[in-house]
Amino acid sequence: MTEAVSSWTVPCVTDLTVDFGPVAQLPYGPGGSQDIFVITSGTGVTGTVKLYEAQKRGNAILFTFNQPVCAGSTAPGTGLSTFFVGVASNGAPRAVTAKVGWPGLEGLSVGARAPAN
Repeated sequence: MTEAVSSWTVPCVTDLTVDFGPVAQLPYGPGGSQDIFVITSGTGVTGTVKLYEAQKRGNAILFTFNQPVCAGSTAPGTGLSTFFVGVASNGAPRAVTAKVGWPGLEGLSVGARAPAN
């Protein structure tokens, strides 16, 4: 959303659902293997919006942010972005349709990439 400019259609998104398929747990941090990781600091980190939760529902993962991720109001480069969120899989990448959600409206289908099931 950092390069998006607000429109009447989708000024902010609150969640993202991706048909991800099987998740490969990896040792991302202390406490053993985990399904996802979030990078919140370090070189090149520009995100400001945190991940509130990630829920796996069948082959889909619903990522919900702790606040709306909004496009810029006047020019590209003024919108918000999330911290980097990663999930691992043994499957090769493929084109999928993801859904972005925002308050009070039906989710919007967008192109994405996710591992083959």
